[in-house]
Amino acid sequence: MKRALIIVPFVLVVLLAVALVAPGFMDWNQYKGQAQQQVKTYTGLDLELAGDIGFTILPSPRFMAEGVTIKAPEGSKSETLVAFERLDVNVDLMPLLSQKLSIKYITLVKPHVNLEMLETGKLNAMTPELEALTGGEQQDQSQSAKTAPPAISLDKIVIDDGQFSYYDHKTKAETLIRNINADLMAKTLFGPYQANGSLFYEGNSADFDLQAEKFDAKAQQLNPKLKLTLQPGDIELSYAGTLNFKETVGGQGALSLNIPNVAKALEQNKISGINGLNVPLKVKGLLTADTQKADYRDFELSLGENAFTGSFGALVDPLKYALELKTQKTANIAELLPDLAIFKKGTFNLKVEGDGQTTKIHEGVIKLDDHEFSLSGAYTPQTKSGRPLAVVDFSTAVLDIDTLSKKMPASKEQYGDLESSLRTASLLFDMDLNLNAKKLKYQGQNLENIGVKAKFRDNAVSVSGLTLKNFAKSDIVASGGIDNIKALSGIALNLSVDTRDVQALAKALSVDASSLPKDMGKASIKAKLTGSADAMDMTANIAALNGELITQGKVKTPLQTPSVSGMTVQLKHKNMAEAMQKFSGAAEQDPNFKKPMDVYAKISQDGQTYTLAGLKGDLAGFTVQGDAKVDLSATKPYLSGDLKFGKVVLASSVTTGNTAQKSTAERWSKDTIDTAGLHAINADINLSASSITYGPWPLEAPRMKLALKDGVMEITEMQAGLFEGSIAMSSTVKSANQSRQPIHIAAKSSLTDVSVARLVKALAGSQMIDASGKVSTELDITTSGTSPAALVYDLGGQGTVTGGDIVLNGVDVTRFAEALSDESKPGDSLLGLWKGTTKGGRTAFDTLDGNYVIREGVITIQKLDLDGPEANIATMGTVNLPKWTLSTKHKITVKPQGDVPADIPPFEMAFSGPLDNPAQTFGQGVMQDYLNRKINRKFEKLLTDKLGLPGEEKKKPAKGLLQEVLPSSGEEQEITPKELTPQDILQQVLDPAPEPAAPKPQPEPVPAPTEPPPQDVESIVKEVLQPEPQPEPEAPLPQEEPPAAQQEAPAEEPQAQPPQQQEQQPEEIKPEDVVEDVLKGLLQ
Repeated sequence: MKRALIIVPFVLVVLLAVALVAPGFMDWNQYKGQAQQQVKTYTGLDLELAGDIGFTILPSPRFMAEGVTIKAPEGSKSETLVAFERLDVNVDLMPLLSQKLSIKYITLVKPHVNLEMLETGKLNAMTPELEALTGGEQQDQSQSAKTAPPAISLDKIVIDDGQFSYYDHKTKAETLIRNINADLMAKTLFGPYQANGSLFYEGNSADFDLQAEKFDAKAQQLNPKLKLTLQPGDIELSYAGTLNFKETVGGQGALSLNIPNVAKALEQNKISGINGLNVPLKVKGLLTADTQKADYRDFELSLGENAFTGSFGALVDPLKYALELKTQKTANIAELLPDLAIFKKGTFNLKVEGDGQTTKIHEGVIKLDDHEFSLSGAYTPQTKSGRPLAVVDFSTAVLDIDTLSKKMPASKEQYGDLESSLRTASLLFDMDLNLNAKKLKYQGQNLENIGVKAKFRDNAVSVSGLTLKNFAKSDIVASGGIDNIKALSGIALNLSVDTRDVQALAKALSVDASSLPKDMGKASIKAKLTGSADAMDMTANIAALNGELITQGKVKTPLQTPSVSGMTVQLKHKNMAEAMQKFSGAAEQDPNFKKPMDVYAKISQDGQTYTLAGLKGDLAGFTVQGDAKVDLSATKPYLSGDLKFGKVVLASSVTTGNTAQKSTAERWSKDTIDTAGLHAINADINLSASSITYGPWPLEAPRMKLALKDGVMEITEMQAGLFEGSIAMSSTVKSANQSRQPIHIAAKSSLTDVSVARLVKALAGSQMIDASGKVSTELDITTSGTSPAALVYDLGGQGTVTGGDIVLNGVDVTRFAEALSDESKPGDSLLGLWKGTTKGGRTAFDTLDGNYVIREGVITIQKLDLDGPEANIATMGTVNLPKWTLSTKHKITVKPQGDVPADIPPFEMAFSGPLDNPAQTFGQGVMQDYLNRKINRKFEKLLTDKLGLPGEEKKKPAKGLLQEVLPSSGEEQEITPKELTPQDILQQVLDPAPEPAAPKPQPEPVPAPTEPPPQDVESIVKEVLQPEPQPEPEAPLPQEEPPAAQQEAPAEEPQAQPPQQQEQQPEEIKPEDVVEDVLKGLLQ
């Protein structure tokens, strides 16, 4: 490899020199073949010139070539030996005249060099021709003169984005150096050399600066000075000495290493877990090395102000090494390793030897402040478990745990058991520890002749029995092995903990209990654990907060940092609302959950993340199943998962019962909304249920995504079946983590093809209308407030509603319109006709279209149109949610069809009053007038037919039903008629004006007719024309009073006249007969 590094520039220079000099001043484009032949003659390698070639003489000779490739010799793995995209050479002209080549500069763009060490032990680039050029073969003088290269000097070689690869056919090892950018100088092909630049190797970049004297070809020796700066980490490596290539690669020289900041270099090279070492590292010494051995004698090492000396020696095959390291003076441990700040100063003298499998430590002495320890053992970097293993024999005369605990940083001040003092060691490697102390001071007690044998495996340890009384207000009894140093879990552990203060115990064990209630109080733990350090079978019963947690399965670190896997957990509590109140901090218990809870799940753990699989159970009467995760690593628990509930029934926050039982003010609670639950946890949950009934809202197969982050709850992708249709909704609820602060709600929802009847009943609390059909709505609302009442009063937004195929049952607009036709009887009132049509039948509508706005809780219906083939209903009005009232008007327009007349005017209905029990009113004015006119026309027709009055076609263009004829000077005078009511006409018929006296003698008196008196008939007519009045909430349109002259007068008895002789006359038409006929016609 190193030989390759020396030969490569030489080979390149020779190849370039031959390619430039041999052809002379030939035409390159015409004589490429001759150039390739010359290269073949001098080097034995095949040259390809695929690109353009250019050559200029003035101002100085310059040669340019593109697409140059030299093929690799036979037996090489790579197809090419050398290739570059572009070559640019500029030479001095005058030295050429004396057969010297002085190159001003050479530029190589993207050169690729692929060297390989063949199985024969030779480089693939070393052809016999090149070996002759480098002195590899002895030739006679004449032949040497023939093949010796001309004198060549290189002022500058520029390499742009180069690449170098080296492959060993024996070991199959490959080295690749990329992104080579360098400037090279060589006075001759054999040096001296200068080079500087940068390259990229195995994920690290390096800047290099190389200077070397002239290469001694006879001794095969080079004296380089090399400086490498590696990134990341600013690691600087320097070497000054000799390199020998004669038999095997080797050398001797001063080797030094400099790292400005050890901690920064470790961090940048992604080495974590070591706190401290924010100091520079310097190493210097004499290195003697070859391919079989290395010896670094009497090196000096400094870490900051701490000085060490030592020696290191190693053999390569088989691997053996020995290291001796000791402090020159007392080391500042607090500066180097802050985690061991319990010790400030220290000295040591260690002797280490090892091979490729194990490193052994001979008995060494370590002094740390006032403590002196004897240390011996062994270290195996790789075991079957994949972790390093340290075997340590550790002994001391006095071990004062109380004093050491007091020296710990404030965040770590604690009284811990034996495992706490060994926590750091357990984090880095497995350990077999044999600890002996003649005296042990712990919790103010002096213990003598203490011996502990412990095995640490993956943060686990097996130790002898341990009993602690009144430890952090707890009594702890443990026996067997301990699974984890921090959690006192082990291979065979029987544990009993009775604590009077859970928070105090958690603090003593460095367990984060911030997610537990502060007033959790006492708890009892009974546990039995058996298994390995990696996984333990555990059965445990934890009683706390009036609840019980039963677990059975596998657990890691069960006491301090629990790590469970495949564990069955059952949680019981007699009152779920009480448990929720304890953990959320709510002021009151939720009445929806004041029932027992009993849930079951399988739990596995990764750090502080718990996965609940196969969760199922009963939550206050609601069945639940699914999977979930709980992450306790942050300041708030984080819950995520997919949960599916059965049938859920929740009480509504608003009462929609009878208004007589609940006043308007009682419908919306003014109690402050407790938002503590929104700040207790963070969550991302997918929720679904077979059904959720919230008051009058039955959601079928609902599903949604719920996200909760620092008091902000977002519900997205909410979909469910509702009222034979579907609902989709999204909403955001923002709350502050302070009392009596408003919450802010923004929501969007859409209802699609829901039953109009069921929707109205849910909204109003009563079945205001009997209808069928489908409607769809879009709603966008916002509100804020501290109570449900405040939220309703601040409600604002807008929405639209559409629908189709809507049928109003019990309302037959067509029958109502037909009742208004010519067949209507004069005794019918409009309200009577309407009531008659609302006792059966139906009215169908094709479409529903509307929109509304909401401001301060009041819904203003801007448009709500029902349109169908029979009628159109246009609704406008308001719904006042804060007052729970409505006030709406519904304009009904009847469409002509069949027997329905085309001139029926629109009329109105109105609803007002409590939302769940409004009063209905009927506007009769315009329609009653229309009905009167219809009857008037019908009456006129009958009178015309019976009295023989001229019909419409014979009347003069005058308004009114009849013309009033009054005598004047013995002649008939036509007076402009006045509009007469049916009552007026009948009055004239029943009480006609007196006729002029006839000159003929009066006939004999005849008996009075036998028919009922006219008074009785008149009463009947009046009774028919004036039906009993109906109560009307709306004032009807004013009707004209008849003229005083035409008001009814008391009927007079007909005067009997003496019979007179007269000529035979046609039979006289009696008024009574006319009235009888008219009444029959009207009443038929």
